Amino acid sequence: MDYVSEHSPDWLLGYNCFQFDNQHLAYFAPRRWASCFHLVASATPGDRGPACIITIPGCFNVDLMAYLDKTRRNKFTNLSLSVVARETNAGEKIALGSGHGAGDRYALLEYNLNDSALCVGIWDACSIWIELVGLSAAMHSCTIDVGRYATGVMSSALITSWYCHRGIPVPFTSLREPQPFGGAEVIAPKAGLWENVAVVDFTSLYPTVMAGANMGFESIRVCRVVVPKRGPMNVAIGWDDERVTFVFGDSTVVFARNPPSEVTSIVKYMIEQRGLVRKGTPEHFSYKVATNSIYGAMGFNRSAMYAPDLAQCVPAGGRWLLAFAEAVFKTCGLEVLYGDTDSCFVSGPAERSTNGARFSAGDVLTIINLVLDYTPFSMSKLRMEATYDRMVIVGKKAYYGTKEGSVHIAGISAIRKDRPALIRSMVYDIVDTLLKAPPCEIAQGVGGAAGVAVSLAMRGTLPVELVSKIVRYRGEDCYAYFAPGGALVYRPVATTDPSAPVEFDAAKVCASIDKEVQRHCGAVGYQFLSQVMAIANFRADALVGMSSLISA
Repeated sequence: MDYVSEHSPDWLLGYNCFQFDNQHLAYFAPRRWASCFHLVASATPGDRGPACIITIPGCFNVDLMAYLDKTRRNKFTNLSLSVVARETNAGEKIALGSGHGAGDRYALLEYNLNDSALCVGIWDACSIWIELVGLSAAMHSCTIDVGRYATGVMSSALITSWYCHRGIPVPFTSLREPQPFGGAEVIAPKAGLWENVAVVDFTSLYPTVMAGANMGFESIRVCRVVVPKRGPMNVAIGWDDERVTFVFGDSTVVFARNPPSEVTSIVKYMIEQRGLVRKGTPEHFSYKVATNSIYGAMGFNRSAMYAPDLAQCVPAGGRWLLAFAEAVFKTCGLEVLYGDTDSCFVSGPAERSTNGARFSAGDVLTIINLVLDYTPFSMSKLRMEATYDRMVIVGKKAYYGTKEGSVHIAGISAIRKDRPALIRSMVYDIVDTLLKAPPCEIAQGVGGAAGVAVSLAMRGTLPVELVSKIVRYRGEDCYAYFAPGGALVYRPVATTDPSAPVEFDAAKVCASIDKEVQRHCGAVGYQFLSQVMAIANFRADALVGMSSLISA
């Protein structure tokens, strides 16, 4: 602490430091430094209790793990320091080895210095410092709040700054009791193999809903009247020239359409500023976060601006728009396969066929946007995000398809880089077969991929990388696999040859193979793996250990 204070750096970086390093420093630090350690609401994965932040004047403490979890959770295989450093080309994490247990101070120093270098490498590779400065400016927020990505606090600061600049009293509220209300709309996924799938989504759904209904503290009127439940997730929306009305099961919320509320003015200003900068830049990211976070200031019960009656109308408007889009697509003869929050997956041609006998997804999208021009939600535009030649929907947030000649996969955990290579390779083969093979060859191809995997698993001895997950264990990356008998074995990645043969529990590996094949076969109509295997002409003894077929 004395060293940091003496050199006065702008940034004090760590990786999981809010939950580990800082708390140890707070415990051992001299009493004169006690006032520099503060417990705040957790901002790290898993919500493992209060976070400890170091506050030295002029020095801002950032936990890279917490920040990446909030902003790039799906960009990395996992959020371990070694994986993030490797995938950002920041360097390789070294293993601490036996020196830790023997009290080797030099080995421990080298280990910690390497971690520090990796943090700096990640910090530079992801341009996080530019993002933090941009967020602080765009949201008029303290850098310490931006560093822990406390978007509720940041959006409250933005609203407060706006009101103060306008010379208007800040709309602080006294309500803190959590009030439950409905979230986003989810249209149940229709698992299966589909041709010509269009994915459409609303741009900036929640901000444009807020602006369209003129939501704000000045415009809201709440009437507690019991009315019949109606509409998607118990909401109906009506409007005229003077007001927009949201009807819920136990209340009616009305927003005056004029004059524009201050919150609506903030949203429109942020959307305008975002449109002036290039996508993919830190500046665009800052305005995007600012725009999408305003709703959170009113929907979080610990916020000084907590207004649940207002906040419940934001996702309600989103549900209404998604349900409206679904109804129009169905009316025009297209099938809605899946929908979540602001997007729809629609089965049908992206462009009208040559005979013009059927609406295309693009035609219906145009119709929806034209109709919305006559509603309060004219800013909520539906756009074509992607088109797929063939798509397999496995379940909620789990699908894959081919677009522009390449395969896009989402939500399939078995293909993550830290999963066993045997399972990963098989799933890739299954995905490739389902997306590219003629329908008459799908069963043969899937059965072939599963049969090869089972045949290898039944050997009982394979290279360690084929049958192991990569996990974090005792401070280092390890291969983890089940030995015969079910005992879990860990081997350090740094000191283990990936091709080294190991004996493993074949039954558990076969059960994993079975689970993945059943998952994908079930999605496309092959409910029993035995059907696929029979078509592929594999011997029954190759299936020993596969859980679903033992009884059969």
